[in-house]
Amino acid sequence: MNKGHSPSTTLDTKDPGDDTLERYKYQCSVAAINCVRLLTASTNVVRVVCENYEDILIEHSDGSFVGLQVKTRKIDLDAFKSTDHAVIKSLSRFCALDQMFPGKFTAFDFSTNHWFWETSQNEKNLPWLIDRIKERGNVKRLPNTNPLRKFVKSICETSTFTEEQVVSTLCKTVLNCRSEPVSVIAVRVREAVGSYPATSELTFSQNAKVAEDLVNLTFQASSKKLDGEVTDLYAAGVSFDAILDAHTLAGKCIRKDQVERLLVPPKDSSEPLELSSLVPIESLPTHLAVMVQKLDKGGLQAARIEQMNDLVQSFQALLFRWINKHGVKQAEARYQTLLATVKFECTEAQIASEAPDTQYAPRMYELLFERLRARVAEEHVDLHGCRPEHLMGAAGMLTEQCKTWWSPKFKIEKA
Repeated sequence: MNKGHSPSTTLDTKDPGDDTLERYKYQCSVAAINCVRLLTASTNVVRVVCENYEDILIEHSDGSFVGLQVKTRKIDLDAFKSTDHAVIKSLSRFCALDQMFPGKFTAFDFSTNHWFWETSQNEKNLPWLIDRIKERGNVKRLPNTNPLRKFVKSICETSTFTEEQVVSTLCKTVLNCRSEPVSVIAVRVREAVGSYPATSELTFSQNAKVAEDLVNLTFQASSKKLDGEVTDLYAAGVSFDAILDAHTLAGKCIRKDQVERLLVPPKDSSEPLELSSLVPIESLPTHLAVMVQKLDKGGLQAARIEQMNDLVQSFQALLFRWINKHGVKQAEARYQTLLATVKFECTEAQIASEAPDTQYAPRMYELLFERLRARVAEEHVDLHGCRPEHLMGAAGMLTEQCKTWWSPKFKIEKA
């Protein structure tokens, strides 16, 4: 025991609470991504329902549903097997829902950030079992020792389902493993928000704020939020329980108009420059965090900022190829020549683009790419065969090194 210790300054490494919340946020983020589909006519999605019979229900315009369960697991733990209790329980819930609402479900989706065990084709291999059952359409005339029949029976034993009922549900079941840490889902939500036409021109910080609001919307829908008039709950002559159930169910349902209010920006876009906020430093990618701050401050669109991340990595990969092929000394000489060339073009593009009280990074980006493309066309050999995209990656590297700015200078937050 150390009297100098304090619970506010000592980390509890055994408390799984924060890990649980992070995994639950993954589920809410998956729901948020599906909410974007409410605004896409081709998907025919009319409602996303959270934590009602399933983790997520996707309702289509013809009244059919897809039931979705999201299972998360630390990426370094064992893969999901068909014999896992969590897997059997989830598939059993799919079967129960299929029987409770016959003909309503066109598909059931078992999704995970992790992966499925597929080392051998045996009773532990869930994808193999599901595929074989779909091929056969039944398990009739199979011996009780057959892996397919044993698997079906393991689900039957959880309730009163018949083999035919279980097989019918399994034939509608889709398995999705994405093999990603749960933290990656925040980037996926931002990408989903940016894919919608009305939000494609948002800056990085605006995009991040909309994505956060969308995840919060699904979190509220998953948390027994009531949606309805308070006066209904106290109205005379009506059943309180019935009204409460109706309000609770309404709170779980996310509609197109709710998502539109978040994703469609207001028509008046004359917000003063000084009110544009930077994305919090803890939300920035750990790599190139300075570059992201500077591009965001200049008002560059989120999609282009993500693209600049990729272009910097592409430029770095080119440098490694040069080192392996030509040696460090020659690669360094090429590197310095390219940086000097790109630095000159960045300066000229900035001077031509900057204007008082204006976020000019989008204009600077376009002008810089035009200049670099022209430079490559004129000096392809001198630039060692680089593409314009490689030079844009060099511009990103210069931005990270504070050699290039995309807005008036400001204090950089250090990660």
